[in-house]
Amino acid sequence: MNKSIYLLYAYDENAKTVKISENSYESSIHKLGLINKWNIVTFGSAYKLSISNGSEIVHTSIFMKHCFKFPFMKKNDIIIGPCVTIQKYRGQGLYPFAIRKISNWYKLMGFNDKVYLLIEESNVPSRRGAEKAGCVVIGRIKKTKILKIYKCV
Repeated sequence: MNKSIYLLYAYDENAKTVKISENSYESSIHKLGLINKWNIVTFGSAYKLSISNGSEIVHTSIFMKHCFKFPFMKKNDIIIGPCVTIQKYRGQGLYPFAIRKISNWYKLMGFNDKVYLLIEESNVPSRRGAEKAGCVVIGRIKKTKILKIYKCV
């Protein structure tokens, strides 16, 4: 796999690839004691979802509305990423939980536009997490050398 190739995912709440229901994610997050430990803040044109355990931030997902670097996006579409879960919390459902929370929050804000994720083709754990959350691959993307714009390949 080429590390400079990204897979473009779109969130689909009705996707057949959803492996675990949202209630299961809520349950696993609840077992970790983190169910009410998440928040979304805005900074400039971007947003950040954080999940914390006490004073320790255990997961962060950045997301933003349309940006010129992503010409395939429409005005009110959002793209999620980068996302980071600290090592000891990986594999416990935080990433799929965050994707679903962001998607649901975005709809609650009155938007029914697309929610995208861009994941390196070689990043298998993130791809699995996105698919568990209900995201489906809709294309392959490569970053251009000039202006670092993402184009379909």
